[in-house]
Amino acid sequence: MNVSLWLPSEPGHFKDIHDWNVFLRENITSIAKDQLNNKTIFSRAMFLLLNLIQESPNLSVSSLRVGSETCLRKMIDSTKLKAFIKIAQNSKVRLQVVLPPLAEADFAGFGLLQSLQEYSSSILVVANDLGTLYKARVEFQYDVIAGRLLWKRKRASRFFGDELSLISSNELSEWQNITYPEWINFLGVVSLEIDLLPQGVLYSDERPCAIHFPWTFISYGRVCYIGSLELKRLDKFKITSPCNNECIRIQHAINDESHPVPILRSGKGVYCLCVPKDTTWTQNKSISNIIIDLRRSPG
Repeated sequence: MNVSLWLPSEPGHFKDIHDWNVFLRENITSIAKDQLNNKTIFSRAMFLLLNLIQESPNLSVSSLRVGSETCLRKMIDSTKLKAFIKIAQNSKVRLQVVLPPLAEADFAGFGLLQSLQEYSSSILVVANDLGTLYKARVEFQYDVIAGRLLWKRKRASRFFGDELSLISSNELSEWQNITYPEWINFLGVVSLEIDLLPQGVLYSDERPCAIHFPWTFISYGRVCYIGSLELKRLDKFKITSPCNNECIRIQHAINDESHPVPILRSGKGVYCLCVPKDTTWTQNKSISNIIIDLRRSPG
């Protein structure tokens, strides 16, 4: 099974995919062992990744990715991106650059795409809204991937068991409705991204997809809850409030028996830790590759 690694914002000393293959198998093992007595949500994520690696010996790193799906302020600058592009080129793969939903006024996001156009043959843009998907493909001529925020399936951990039967199939998934296939075909989308649902329900279609693990996206908003913690009361819910990158060092986790799965609030996003019963989901024929998140927290 092919693996796409979602990398931290620093390229470090890594030079190519071989280094990341070593990191995937050796460092995650050591992290998991070091945190054996640590019951944090992060250590649970590491154990899930370790189990996946041990149960699936044929995993092979085939692509690298950087960026943020929820916040433009978490995007890395063009200088660091070029360092990652060089790593991808050395590995003879393309770098996936993940973008959050962008408004027309988000010049920083579109400016980043413009500044990297000379590397367009080495980049795949992962867009999480239809406007950015269209602009990246038509205006900037990048090959594009439809990110998981475009996948409108119910993911919240409250939907379990028999409750799923109460939700119509159209409400569960919109990839197959009349709008998305037209856009996907028109723009020549390279791949679709989905989540491994905490309910264990998998996407099934003729179209190949990439699946995220171990964090399942639930929701996100324009106001950053984590970033508002240290602000004055009247400034807490302003979209233009200053950002000190609190989400890098602070996450709000609900990790106890009162919830069926652990919940993590990271920056503007809300995620749950997907805890499948086994690794049989990796054998689903709809999956083209697994996206493994190596960052300290998702978002």
